[in-house]
Amino acid sequence: MSSLLSGLRSLTLQATPQPAPAPIAQPVPVPATGINAMPRDLVKHVYSFLDFQDGAKVHEVSKAWNTLPHWSTLQPRVDNKGCLDLSGLPNLSSKNLKIILAATKKSSKITSINLSNCKNITDADLALLVKRFSLRSLDLSGCKKITDAGLAHLAMCDLRSLDLSGCTKITEYGLPHLVRHASLSSLNLRGCTNIKDDSLVHLKPLRRSLVSVQLDGSGVTLAAAKAFQATLG
Repeated sequence: MSSLLSGLRSLTLQATPQPAPAPIAQPVPVPATGINAMPRDLVKHVYSFLDFQDGAKVHEVSKAWNTLPHWSTLQPRVDNKGCLDLSGLPNLSSKNLKIILAATKKSSKITSINLSNCKNITDADLALLVKRFSLRSLDLSGCKKITDAGLAHLAMCDLRSLDLSGCTKITEYGLPHLVRHASLSSLNLRGCTNIKDDSLVHLKPLRRSLVSVQLDGSGVTLAAAKAFQATLG
């Protein structure tokens, strides 16, 4: 019996051999393909055939090209009415907007900017724009990040036309900032669901200058909209 117990003790005291750890697999680098594999000199050559808007679209699509400086050397396209149209850049970021401002620093003829559906534009971006340009027309339709604070920034310029359609964060508390635009003749508030009947009282000081106010799809009832529009001009 004692020999059996001593045998069991010797078995329990023996160290159980542990298997060797499996080697850690090293990640296999994935070679770049498509446009990301193009040499920098070739990319630069491609950029030489693009205008600013097309270059901006490429800049947003390719992460590799996004690190290259060639886009910032292109000049934004401004029409003969002084309008800078950026509506074809739905993913336009604050960073790239600053590049645009730098590229247009020698242009003083820009009085209108179209940012329609540039969904990443913020209140802070509007502050940069109004400091750089003497704007008369601004299209912010579909810019859903714009709030009442953004309208406060716009008070620094004298707008004739302002499109805020689809800016669902705009409320009645932002409308008093528009009164500073004494020459505002066109205002689009379509789809601004937080604008209600009572909100229109803030626009009364603009009734002499306003020619067109769009309120379809907002929180304003049809009766209140017609009553207000009847007082314009």
